[in-house]
Amino acid sequence: MAISDASAIDTAICEMLAADAELMAVMPDGVWMDIAPPNSRQFVIVALLEQGQESLLEQGTAWEISTYLVKAVSFGSSGVPVRSAAARIHELMHNATINAVGYTAMRSSRIQRIRYPEPNDAGEIIWQHRGGHYELWMIPEG
Repeated sequence: MAISDASAIDTAICEMLAADAELMAVMPDGVWMDIAPPNSRQFVIVALLEQGQESLLEQGTAWEISTYLVKAVSFGSSGVPVRSAAARIHELMHNATINAVGYTAMRSSRIQRIRYPEPNDAGEIIWQHRGGHYELWMIPEG
């Protein structure tokens, strides 16, 4: 029976992105699952949006399909850092082989692009967000 720990996928995505020097050059505050630490100004967020479908076999799970939000976030009105970071995220995530412990990667693809500014109460743009929703198909081993 295939028993898996889906948090291994979260870890694999974060580690893959954080290991990329080009991405870290434009997002020096790192890659974080769900929430960046206080005082971060240029970072990448990875969040599980949907633990979707599982194809079940008598012996366990044949494959899992999950959707992740992967986005660059930058403080300030300029979209230049997040534009560069989002392009790099796409290069790394789209058609990627995600090496998660306990899984074999099947497919990774962007299913939606995101881009939006986040204003403060005065209407001034203080945060920029760009990236995408990525659907990952993974086979649990075991």
